[in-house]
Amino acid sequence: MTPESLTKNRILVDTDAVSYLFRGDTRAEYFRPYFLHRTLAVSFMTVAELYYGAYKARWGTNRIVQLENHLRNYVVVPYDYGGILRLSPSEHRAEQPLPHRPDMTG
Repeated sequence: MTPESLTKNRILVDTDAVSYLFRGDTRAEYFRPYFLHRTLAVSFMTVAELYYGAYKARWGTNRIVQLENHLRNYVVVPYDYGGILRLSPSEHRAEQPLPHRPDMTG
């Protein structure tokens, strides 16, 4: 088994698309064809954003439970600092000086 075979049928779903699907919003219909026969994944940050929105909107326990049940349809991709460093161009820019920024404190 190769890393490619593990991710071949996986698609990373954006926070907005998850929200549309959860709420039954008609905008979700645009995404449905892309999700067929795929393993749906969300980043850990999407999960955090959804909970943030739920608590900010003062959802009750029942609605939070519905969100939790909906999130069971997705594989949650965890934070991987090493992976970020491998993919980020910031490693290559680390030797470059930062651009001058004016003092924003006052």
